[in-house]
Amino acid sequence: MDVEPDVWLGMSLILGIFVFFTVLSLSNFGYSILFYVLAFIAFIVYLAGAYLLPYFIAMNRSDVVEKILPSALQLMASNIRAGMTPFQAMKFAARDEFGILREELNRATTKALGTASFPDALSEMTKRINLPSLKRSIRLLSGCIESGGQLANVLDESARDIMEIRALKKELSTSTRTYNLLILFVIIFCTPILLTISIHFVERLTTLKSSFDVSDVEGIEMGILTSTGGFTPQFLVNMATLIIIITAFLSGMLIGVIQKGEEGYGFKYSVALVPITLVVFYLMRYGIKLVVG
Repeated sequence: MDVEPDVWLGMSLILGIFVFFTVLSLSNFGYSILFYVLAFIAFIVYLAGAYLLPYFIAMNRSDVVEKILPSALQLMASNIRAGMTPFQAMKFAARDEFGILREELNRATTKALGTASFPDALSEMTKRINLPSLKRSIRLLSGCIESGGQLANVLDESARDIMEIRALKKELSTSTRTYNLLILFVIIFCTPILLTISIHFVERLTTLKSSFDVSDVEGIEMGILTSTGGFTPQFLVNMATLIIIITAFLSGMLIGVIQKGEEGYGFKYSVALVPITLVVFYLMRYGIKLVVG
C-alpha cells in the first residue's frame, strides 16, 4: 500500500503522542518525573522507528534494483536492436524475475500510454527508487530519446558502468571489513573490560578506605587512600553504562558510514551493539567479582 509522506508523518506523530500518554498513564496518574522521562523516551523511540522503517525499506528497494538494473538495461538494448521502439523495448523488458523493477517499468509504460510523455513517465521512477545509477540511466535514456542518439549503445554502456561500480563497491566492502571487525572488537570487548577493571579498582579502594582508621597513622602521607573524592562505585557504574550506550550507538553509525557512506544505515548495527555491549559489561562485572572477589 502506497502512503504519501505527509500522511505517514501525520500518522506517526499522532501515534507517537498516543504512545507518550499511554506510558504516562502507567504512573496511575501520579505523573512523577520518572514517567515523564520514560514517556518522552518512548515518544522519541517511536518517531525514530517510524522514520527508519521507510528508510530501510527504501534502502532495500535500492539494493535490489541495483542488482537487476544492468540485466534490464541490456535486455532493453537487445530489444531495440531487434527493431522495437524504446516504449516496446521497456514493455517487453518488464519480466517477472525483475520484481520491484518490473512493477516500476509497468507503471512507467502505463503512464506513458496516458497523458504523460515517455520521458516524464520514466522520471517518475526516480522518485520512487532512490538510486543514483537509476537516475543517471533514466537521464541518459530520456536524452537519447529526445535527441535521437544511439540508444542501444547507451543502454549497454550504462549497464557496464553499473556492473563496474558494483564490483568496486564489493571490493571496497571487502577491504574495509577489517576496520569493521576492529571497531566491533574494541566496542564489545575492550571498552567493557577497561571500564569493569576501573570500577572494580574504585570499589576495592572504597572498601579499603572504609576499614582504614586515619587517626592511627596521623602525620603519614597515605595518598589516594585518604583522598575524599566524590565518585562512588555506583556513580561510576551509571557513568560507564551511559558511556557504553553512547559509544556503541556512535560506533554503529560509523560502521554504516564505512559500509554505505550513510549514518542512518548504521542504525541497525547500533540497535544490536547497545544491548550486546551492555550485557558483556555486566557479565564482566559479575565475572571479575567471582574471580577476584
